[in-house]
Amino acid sequence: VRALEERVDELTALELPPVDDEAAAESAGRDRARTYRVAITTREARAGRGAPEEPAWLAIYRRLPGGGVEPVYDLRGGGEPSFELSSDGRNPEHLRSERAATGQAASAQRPRLFKEGQRDVFLLRLAEPLEDISHVALALDDSADPGAAWHVEEVAITSEADHSSWLFRAPSKAPEGAKKGAPPPVTRAWLELPCLPVYRLALTTGDADRASLDAPVVVCLVNAAAE
Repeated sequence: VRALEERVDELTALELPPVDDEAAAESAGRDRARTYRVAITTREARAGRGAPEEPAWLAIYRRLPGGGVEPVYDLRGGGEPSFELSSDGRNPEHLRSERAATGQAASAQRPRLFKEGQRDVFLLRLAEPLEDISHVALALDDSADPGAAWHVEEVAITSEADHSSWLFRAPSKAPEGAKKGAPPPVTRAWLELPCLPVYRLALTTGDADRASLDAPVVVCLVNAAAE
């Protein structure tokens, strides 16, 4: 017992080296530059149904300088070409589920993912920053329910560092040549969602008396061809 007490005294008296605040801040900045929020919105019930079982899979593709695309690999997670979307805290980590249409929060205890009209948010940490994304793809694990389908509305990826965003919208109607009806769902076969242009629009109100306005405002963007 005496020897153990002496050992505890030695450990408690150990002086740790001073923390380099600048190095710590730089490391935190690098981590934020490789951290992204992935928000996936499932369509309303009238346009389809949610995923009956999890997990689902997300793949992100980037453009190559010489042409073509390649998947973004998670180098920290062993080089897998896709990411598992689940509520088990794996990569990416599930943050929350919320009813996108009504704002009604889901249960905090193991939330049911991908319900109709719900937005699920994940935190994705990568070994390298995302650059020049071309598209994303989604697939559903239907091992518990063969033939299951998941109707996704959109996927949004936002950088934690500078809040830059990429938006990917699922087709709003059936592809040309296919039977009329609901847009194509996510199944065990990968469904690709193209990257849409995202712009940040800032409107500045003047500081003159009564310059503010409570009525709705419509903004029209016109290109060089006056269209």
